[in-house]
Amino acid sequence: RPAGFDRIGCVMSSNFLSGTTTQIYPYELGSALRRERIFDPDYALQQDLDFYWKIRRDPVIAHALEQRRHLVAGRDWFIEPAESTRKARQAAKIVEQLISHISCFASVRFNLAEAVITGSKWGRLYGEVRRVKVEGAQPAEWYVLSGGRDQAKQRFAFFRKADAPVNAPAWEWRLYVPEGTKPGWQPIDRRNYVRHVYDEAEETLSYGRGLSEALYLYFWAKTNVLEHGLQFLDRWAQGMVIAEVDALSDSATADNSPTKANAYLTALEKQRARHIFVHDSRDKITVLDAPTGGWQSATQALAYLDDAMRTLILGANLPTSATEGGSYALGKVQENSTEALIQYDRTLLEETIDRDLVGLLWRANRPNLVKMGLWEFGPGRFRIRQEKHEDPVQRAQVIQMAINAGIPLRRDEVYSSLGFSPPLDDDDVIEGRPATLAAPSGAPDGPSLSSTRGAP
Repeated sequence: RPAGFDRIGCVMSSNFLSGTTTQIYPYELGSALRRERIFDPDYALQQDLDFYWKIRRDPVIAHALEQRRHLVAGRDWFIEPAESTRKARQAAKIVEQLISHISCFASVRFNLAEAVITGSKWGRLYGEVRRVKVEGAQPAEWYVLSGGRDQAKQRFAFFRKADAPVNAPAWEWRLYVPEGTKPGWQPIDRRNYVRHVYDEAEETLSYGRGLSEALYLYFWAKTNVLEHGLQFLDRWAQGMVIAEVDALSDSATADNSPTKANAYLTALEKQRARHIFVHDSRDKITVLDAPTGGWQSATQALAYLDDAMRTLILGANLPTSATEGGSYALGKVQENSTEALIQYDRTLLEETIDRDLVGLLWRANRPNLVKMGLWEFGPGRFRIRQEKHEDPVQRAQVIQMAINAGIPLRRDEVYSSLGFSPPLDDDDVIEGRPATLAAPSGAPDGPSLSSTRGAP
């Protein structure tokens, strides 16, 4: 811990137990804000600077973490228009086309989703002006984002501005630059970065709070259980050798007994490596197997720790590797619990991309958007498409019910929900009129699915 680092958000002092709890936080918060730099109060990083990398070496944590990040990042995305007017839909389509120029955009979302563990995550955005054609306009010069690069949150810190005006923000983010003409903490242009924060409470001091703090103790316990368990396996595989040697207690050789014992031990170790023992007929060699109770305790402890860490990350343990103790109904309940976490994480990620990425593109292209009369309609909202696999028959029934009720549906979303791609004008298609799906009792009649071909 750096010298002078306050305890705020990290470890409370002994005064916490002396009845002055309400006095501690305000004073230490004020002390932290009066310093030049605010340090990251991440408890896991305080204990182990390599903790984020170490947990990725654990297959259980790595699997659960990667599963959550993949689900949050999603595969498909779209821009939802700010309103249902033609101009708003055109503006949303233009933003989609500008975002599509980003190289490895899926990787950008995947890296940002790691904030659930680290508390916050940063990405560097790279843009350029290109001549492109967008919805409803001739080819023109547009600012597009060409790519993004992940950057570790440890390289960013909150510093006080030296000459900030009275009514202006007094703090700024700085990036540690390890090389160049001026290595050290350098101010950044915040517009060129996307910053995703998980659980941004006041006590996290703008750094966010991830699941790493809750994982730390259990991961430490698991490493100790594994260490002692592997030691037991070594003892269990080779057993314990007890050698009873008369010569060591002979009065004639008593003075040399330690030397003889060590020599005998060395001989036994060599013979043990060869899986054969040769000894005097008066000696007695006994090999004892290790008790299995210790190994059972270790495996039970490992299973408990793995289940706890898996549940912390995914909100459930059955969707991954549970092999017993769960029925189909229980599995569905836990699946819904995981889905609720994923939906919340997606909402946070969508808000971040709306603010830092979509907002950058919209502001940078203001002249073109004003000229087209689209600026006042806004860029719309970034959305990650729901990918929960559902029964296509049930989806078709829901679609038919919506059509019968007169609810307008997007043609591409209807095809996507059924697992098909919309046919192009020159595609060889099979057309027919399938049997109309049964509508619920009392529902109004409407067109069948086959009559929607070609609808906007």
